[in-house]
Amino acid sequence: NDDDSFTTGLDVETGIARWKIKRPRVANWTSPAILKASPESEPLVLLQSSEGVDAIYPKTGETVWQYEEGAGRIPSTTVGENTLFVPSKGLTALTPGSSSEPPKVLWSEQKLSPGTASPLVYQKKVFTVNNAGVLTCANPQTGDVIWRLRLKGPFSATPIAAANHLYLINEKGLLQVVQLGEEQGEVTGEVDLKETILATPAISDNSLFLRSDQHLWKISSK
Repeated sequence: NDDDSFTTGLDVETGIARWKIKRPRVANWTSPAILKASPESEPLVLLQSSEGVDAIYPKTGETVWQYEEGAGRIPSTTVGENTLFVPSKGLTALTPGSSSEPPKVLWSEQKLSPGTASPLVYQKKVFTVNNAGVLTCANPQTGDVIWRLRLKGPFSATPIAAANHLYLINEKGLLQVVQLGEEQGEVTGEVDLKETILATPAISDNSLFLRSDQHLWKISSK
């Protein structure tokens, strides 16, 4: 945050802080991500700030490598298959090396800037939605745009995916269901909850859970 900003690692058995590291004193709403570069390597925790992304060892808090080209303070880094998608310079794809090696920049693309919602990786594609409501599907290896679809925004929640569909809820509580195609996405359904929704939905047991400013909603298939 703007005052005393830090990250701490807690012992899951006792709740005792094992380590504490200072972070940039700038308001930040991103979530940490977990990276396992290879089956043999130790998992790393990715911490994002306006300065970039730091990879740390979760047991010690020791910094392993840094990406220092800046990053968003709201949308979070998404870990794909051997690729990190960082909200930086629009969207930047990083290819991680071993645990101790810094990642290499694969590409950067301004057209894929995610706005508030975090990127989504699904079916070997990367998806972003900007605050205006434009959903973009791109090739995760090149950053090339495959298709774009204008939805009814604005959006704060990150899209979620299941059964060849994306589910996107805008800030006014309108849920839009997008069926995925190779050449284009298509809106195939809408549900208007008429309540403010900023949180990302969750899927469990063939049900969709959405938290608004007034209720917790459950939407299920019959």
